[in-house]
Amino acid sequence: MKRHNLFKLVLVLALALSVGAGVSRAQDLQERIDKAVPGEIVSLEPGTFLGPISLREGVILSGAGSGVTFLDGQGAAAAIEGAPDSVISGLTVSNASVGIRNGGHRIAVISCEFRDNPVSAVYAGGGECVLVDNLVRGPGRIGFQVSAAAVLVANNTVLDKEIGLQFWQAPLGLVANNILAGNQAGVRFETEPRPTEFSNNDFWANSLDLYSGQSAPGNLYLDPELTADFDLSETSPLRGAGIPIAGVPFELTFRVGCDPTRELTGEECASLLEALRELVLSWSGVLTYTLTDEPGVFGVSVAQAAPDFRIVSSAAGTAISEVEAFDRVSDADLDSRVLETDPAGVEVEGKGWESYPREKERYVMDSTFSRPASLLLTEAGLLRFRRQTNMRRIRIVPPPGWETVSCFPEARMGEAGLELENSPGEMIEIDLLLRPAGD
Repeated sequence: MKRHNLFKLVLVLALALSVGAGVSRAQDLQERIDKAVPGEIVSLEPGTFLGPISLREGVILSGAGSGVTFLDGQGAAAAIEGAPDSVISGLTVSNASVGIRNGGHRIAVISCEFRDNPVSAVYAGGGECVLVDNLVRGPGRIGFQVSAAAVLVANNTVLDKEIGLQFWQAPLGLVANNILAGNQAGVRFETEPRPTEFSNNDFWANSLDLYSGQSAPGNLYLDPELTADFDLSETSPLRGAGIPIAGVPFELTFRVGCDPTRELTGEECASLLEALRELVLSWSGVLTYTLTDEPGVFGVSVAQAAPDFRIVSSAAGTAISEVEAFDRVSDADLDSRVLETDPAGVEVEGKGWESYPREKERYVMDSTFSRPASLLLTEAGLLRFRRQTNMRRIRIVPPPGWETVSCFPEARMGEAGLELENSPGEMIEIDLLLRPAGD
């Protein structure tokens, strides 16, 4: 079974808290977690540890390997509750309704085994979740349950569940190189659209591959030839059948399914969280503010990957006019309407939008916003732009003849103007000062 030396960075290992072998009470383990600081490793030696437990922000819970270090949830709702940027690796998690819940945060679950979790192995509800190189087996309702979360689900093996993978309102995700075998249904998409990238997963001996009864083009239908240890046999057709995935080690993606012998380093785990962040950013919509030298008037453009979206002004008293929505590729018009609310908004919809291909920044809404307090000329002759947004990718195009004095949050100069990154998608306030060029 798996044996892990999760983080090999000397500086990080110097912070590691080692917990001894044997059976440890939940209180003992929780106390060690509570003392850890972000970036610190709580290392679990071989043995059984009692849950449930709750992680702290940025803490890494690292077992000695699945089948070696066990976390018993003692019948709790969840054996492990995640925290922002926490990592769980090298454990066998069992005996809880749900093995791990992400709590709406960004977490990573790597190289773990799940047994005897009757509801699901992992529940990702909101937030973001990395699920890589895990083994889920034995009776139970769902392997991985994803609800309104962005996910990277790669190189897992899910066996003998009612539903292997289940997605609800989860259009943003990469799902590839997984084995789904012996399940009543391999994958269930409760809502459309499906994750942005869903390919090269192996379906075998499921009663239904997709719950809907449809086929899954772009995927595999090969006998994985699993060994008694749930590894691929030497003759398995899935050896060498994997596809490369940004952030996932090549040695792992060379195959399909989990690798019970693979050890992930600290750098590799960090790269997985970064890969998910980049995935979310790349598929997120882009908000562009085009400023004018006329106080109070500025252009607002939003480009999304699907033709069905709504934007709402962040400030009351904003007037919206000159709205146009279109498909950037075909130049076809999209339906759009101004929402007569305060704050006002715009709703965009493509007729039969479910059949539209998803493509980054393809579907565009252009408009003009008017609000004197958002763009004004100061007594010193500076142009000040202030606006709130929760969009993850933001561009600001200054009017011709003006240059930046200051910008908060910090922005970098790109080809089309200033560019800001708001990875968490939280509400931020932009405060930009411009002056006439040459002053």
